[in-house]
Amino acid sequence: MADTTPTAPAGLLRPLGFGELFDRAVTLYIRNFTPFSLIVLVVMLPYALAQYSMQARSLAQLGTMLGRPGAKPVDPLSGYGSLGDAAFAILLVLTLLVVLPFVFGAVAMGVARLYRGEAVDLRSCYGRALRHVGRMFGLMGMNVLIFLGIYFGIALSTFLLVAITVGVGQLGTAGLVAGIVVDVVAGIAAMGLLIVVILSMGFSILAVVIEERRVFDAIGEGFSRVFSRGEFGRALLFALAWAAISLVSAGTVYAFMFLALYLHQPWIVTVENVVVTTVSYAFSTVLLAVYYYDVRIRREGLDLETQLESLASTAPA
Repeated sequence: MADTTPTAPAGLLRPLGFGELFDRAVTLYIRNFTPFSLIVLVVMLPYALAQYSMQARSLAQLGTMLGRPGAKPVDPLSGYGSLGDAAFAILLVLTLLVVLPFVFGAVAMGVARLYRGEAVDLRSCYGRALRHVGRMFGLMGMNVLIFLGIYFGIALSTFLLVAITVGVGQLGTAGLVAGIVVDVVAGIAAMGLLIVVILSMGFSILAVVIEERRVFDAIGEGFSRVFSRGEFGRALLFALAWAAISLVSAGTVYAFMFLALYLHQPWIVTVENVVVTTVSYAFSTVLLAVYYYDVRIRREGLDLETQLESLASTAPA
């Protein structure tokens, strides 16, 4: 009997150039736009609906503060500034931050299925992402601690550098200028480091969802794959491009927020937020998953093909 096991389409499991990474991601996302978007909409739509009433009041409040003609006065104690609304807003954001890694894992699992020659299936993708809930929560907690540790380490180093610059500046203008240059370069390097750290954390989520690794093993693999001599420079360039996509989507959201303020139509923000967030988050996750597989293909070669084959036997029924 013929072997009916799905296999990766020809050309997928090969190293990609930097430009090819984006071309591959765009191609996979456009060809599978509906299932990838549905994976994100499952979470983003309820979140947007819960946020709608708060946006209506906050836009009205902001319109009054900015003196928009025709804006109705809003009682500050009953608007967005009330403690109840503030607490609800914080709860919404925290809930979204907890849920998003599972959405991230589900989209990435969709890419894994495409690499295996299968269709992107919402149930199977979420089934795999939710399989190790305990590990995912443990990973989130560890990633937060690691990020805060690195962040405060950078903040302390920045404070010391500024203090040294002020001290050296007492010796003359040349010392002050040299100190400022060092501070600027160090600041840029610190931002680059943080972006690559976030990229490594994304890799660690994929290591749990796709490779089914344990928390500390996943974190170790995430950092070792990115912070390697042959990959760090490429990872930095990719992380900067990846962050730029997020900045563009955030800028679009704020642009429509001001349009909604001008027209006094908060539903514009809600609809636009759902559309932009769904498209940008789904695509950025597809892009990261493509880069994740590219790094693994370069490091692991045929071992990756074996791991992809195992996805079929462990997929939920």
